[in-house]
Amino acid sequence: MRYWLLLTVFGSILAISPSVSAQETISFEEYTLIHDGLERLFLLYIPPQYDGITPMPLVFMLHGGGGNPYVYEEISAFGEKAREEGFILVYPAGTGRLQRLLTWNAGFCCGYAHTQDVDDVGFFSAMIDLLTDTYVVDESRIYVAGHSNGGMMAYRLGAELSDRIAAVGVMAGTIGSYATPDSDNLYIIPQPQNPVSVIHIHGMADENVRYEGGINSDDALSTRNDLSVGNAMTFWVAVNQCETTPSTEWRDEDMVQTDIYACDATGTGVTLISIVDGGHSWAGGQIIRREADEPSQRVSATDEIWAFFEAHPKP
Repeated sequence: MRYWLLLTVFGSILAISPSVSAQETISFEEYTLIHDGLERLFLLYIPPQYDGITPMPLVFMLHGGGGNPYVYEEISAFGEKAREEGFILVYPAGTGRLQRLLTWNAGFCCGYAHTQDVDDVGFFSAMIDLLTDTYVVDESRIYVAGHSNGGMMAYRLGAELSDRIAAVGVMAGTIGSYATPDSDNLYIIPQPQNPVSVIHIHGMADENVRYEGGINSDDALSTRNDLSVGNAMTFWVAVNQCETTPSTEWRDEDMVQTDIYACDATGTGVTLISIVDGGHSWAGGQIIRREADEPSQRVSATDEIWAFFEAHPKP
């Protein structure tokens, strides 16, 4: 099965960026693979440090609902981080009727992927199989980061692929939600079988995925009644057998609070970064569209997430 998949993917290259020096640009290659009857796209970047001998970390970066991989590289500049630090970077694409409006099936959200019950967990499992078979990957350092609907998906992947994923980094996501404001049917990510380190970054002024939970704004991709950031922390603190009282640090004139939970029993970590005046955009990044929240520049989500990943291999 893996050999067939390998032939399918590498026989389906859509485009290759022009060959230029690594110091001049970040060149991604486009690949497709067939999973569950759907042709799925992902962008792949191999940094100049890769030598085919030394195992290298593998990072997946997930776009938000209604976004796509190309836009989110512009927003987050994770490619630059991969080039500087030396890790393999993958931008997978969600699904949608329109290629510019892609979503992930996080179990309770969002859009086309959710309503069509797209097997995104299986898609990621297939990508991990492919990439670990093809490249020299440090399998104790496989990570998933995501924003909004991508952050929700990152949490689902951490829960359902906990045997493979070392850590997840979430910006403005949640672990679960009531499907509608009036619903009493709650979806929450399943209990992981293995500990997984977590860093969560969230703006306290976010109206699309509210910090305190509850009904999101009317202009969001779907109207839900989300669980809170506190619910997410309680969930992962229990999974990772952490101390329930974090150490707390304040910075930037007390506008950024960092809560660090010690998880010595499992050799993992849980960290929450709360931006008091932060909205729904990728912190430290570029604005997505004119009507989107202005990204807070108090924190770089890209820097914080990679630093956390680097410090948290699979125990």
